[in-house]
Amino acid sequence: MRDKFLFVPARGVVLLAAADRQASISAVFTANKRSRKLLETNANEQLQADLIAIANAPAAIAAPDTRPATHAALHRYEVASLSRGVFSKLKSSLKTRWNRLEFVDVPPNNTEIEIWETFGGIRIKLGAIHLGQSRFVRIYPQPPGVVNDVYRRRTDTGANARHYIELPSLNAATNVFVRRYVIRGLSGKNSIELNGNIALTAAHTTPGAVVDEVHAISNVGVSNRRHNLVAGSLMTEKQHIISHARGWQKRYLSTGVGNKLPLSTRGTPFLSLFGNVVVDLAMIPADTIFDIHSPDSVLRNLQLDPTNVLTQGDGYPANDYNAEEYLALRDVLRTRELLIKNSIPVTALVFNQILPTILAIGFDSNKHSSALTTLLRSGRQLPFPRPVNIENTLNYRGFNNKRWFFGSYASPLDCTNAYNAAVAHYGVNATCMRLHQYSFNQPQGMLLT
Repeated sequence: MRDKFLFVPARGVVLLAAADRQASISAVFTANKRSRKLLETNANEQLQADLIAIANAPAAIAAPDTRPATHAALHRYEVASLSRGVFSKLKSSLKTRWNRLEFVDVPPNNTEIEIWETFGGIRIKLGAIHLGQSRFVRIYPQPPGVVNDVYRRRTDTGANARHYIELPSLNAATNVFVRRYVIRGLSGKNSIELNGNIALTAAHTTPGAVVDEVHAISNVGVSNRRHNLVAGSLMTEKQHIISHARGWQKRYLSTGVGNKLPLSTRGTPFLSLFGNVVVDLAMIPADTIFDIHSPDSVLRNLQLDPTNVLTQGDGYPANDYNAEEYLALRDVLRTRELLIKNSIPVTALVFNQILPTILAIGFDSNKHSSALTTLLRSGRQLPFPRPVNIENTLNYRGFNNKRWFFGSYASPLDCTNAYNAAVAHYGVNATCMRLHQYSFNQPQGMLLT
């Protein structure tokens, strides 16, 4: 189930028949890799088409509640994604094609499998298949200033080698390797923080359980679907991650390890109003990084069986805590996230700062935030020029416990004019700011293919 493996040809194979066999085996692995990528691309495109069709269904045939159809489409994608790259199938096909091949497990971990064949009475090693963590070797010399060792895949060399780091697992004896560089789509809160050159922080940093995520009388209709705890209880890392995945309490900053932007439930790529930055995981303490992007990592860190997604349907709607765990399992496998606990230091970020084109307005008073919410809903004229794009988070308190409105403009001049109008209108009743947007240059060791 979406196994990770690679083939490293043995050096010094000079016998012509053996060299031909070695080349043929290499070609099979190369073709398998291309096939896996094509299957993933096709599954992603089908998901996008399905979600767009659901979102844009004519009123006469549209379901009043699109969530069941959306969950069914997402689940089809998850099954297709999990079903590709199964090593046992590839190994079986090699044996069928060349029945004289010998596969020899190398102890102690059996994550390396040597391939041998006998030619004219001479037994020759053709190469080795490396599974999981045995695919990686440490880079020499190490990049300067890193707090986690940096690795590469055995088959990657030179400037084009993708970088990886090693992470401990919560519930397994062996560690896991993840890409050194991941992408973070900035939130409004993060944009304000980066504007002030301070660390990016998670939405919540309270370690103990809060009312929204536990069995509580106030959680009408959902109490039995939350953690069986009381407010203030100590929580395990797994419980923190489940709360994050289900949106109950977000103590982590999410990053993406894939090369494709995640899709919204309308089938459109998710684009942050504030832009994206690269996070260098080699610069962050490993014990604050939690990988949940792959089936193997989910099993290690959450002790949830990814194969359940292949047999248990979409599980929507959830009616108890186990069902919520299952939806969390589906979420993390699909979005391919890597989580960073509490904060990310600026020194671990790679970014370009673009001229300020975003207006931010923060309110302490519910009165003023409600007034702006009413104007936005009515479509009436705002007390400042209407932005091209809007991110309205006035319904909850964010950075510095304020209710925030964000709007982007076509140019820095337009943003400045809007800022001046907002300051003149709100005065001391609001905090007004001009924010930068962010992009990044690709550092060495980060491949976007």
